[in-house]
Amino acid sequence: MNQAIAKASAPDLKAVYRKAAQDALDVQNACNLSGVVFSFNKAMATICDWANASGYGTMWKNCHPIAVLFGVQISYLSQAGGIADDAVYTAATSKCREIANGKVYAY
Repeated sequence: MNQAIAKASAPDLKAVYRKAAQDALDVQNACNLSGVVFSFNKAMATICDWANASGYGTMWKNCHPIAVLFGVQISYLSQAGGIADDAVYTAATSKCREIANGKVYAY
């Protein structure tokens, strides 16, 4: 568990989770793959902490909207392609906006 999050209270975990969602939205215009990957590492640690606190499993983490947005941008920047389904990207973007704005914490 991320040590900063381990020391955080529940409201702090929510703030870190909201920031991870905002970061996922922000990297959609990024051009530096290493920066996106380092940011994804932090976001994924947050997703894992949230999943552990909430009882969610591997599939929830793998398909989380934050993970989807980071994965799409990493795929794009590494010239591996993009997302095959625009509806998945649109839904992930919408959910990340909701999370970032504190409207929802699960998807």
